[in-house]
Amino acid sequence: MYVCVLIERKFKGSPYPEHLQAISNFRIGAMQQRGYIRGETLVNRENPQEVVVLSVWSSLEDWEKWLRCDERRKLEDEMAPYVEGPAKIRVFTMGADYVKESYSAAAGGE
Repeated sequence: MYVCVLIERKFKGSPYPEHLQAISNFRIGAMQQRGYIRGETLVNRENPQEVVVLSVWSSLEDWEKWLRCDERRKLEDEMAPYVEGPAKIRVFTMGADYVKESYSAAAGGE
């Protein structure tokens, strides 16, 4: 079951190319991780301070391993001066997978 991860950041001002490059560095690091499938970086047209990164991972475990990785933490530290507070991270599962998982749990894991 794969997961989609939304990471929302708000920059202190409109992001400069070097800020977006920092986000690209996250993707470059993620691409080297087991389970990374793809990603997108989206900038809000009405408020360019808001940037959302969507990444797709083959499993929750693969995403969590990258989330805890020292390399990723270092990249977060480097970006911290440019953003307002920590990134908001949300993890989503495909609806059909969620229903299947919930049904299996309700049936006692059979």
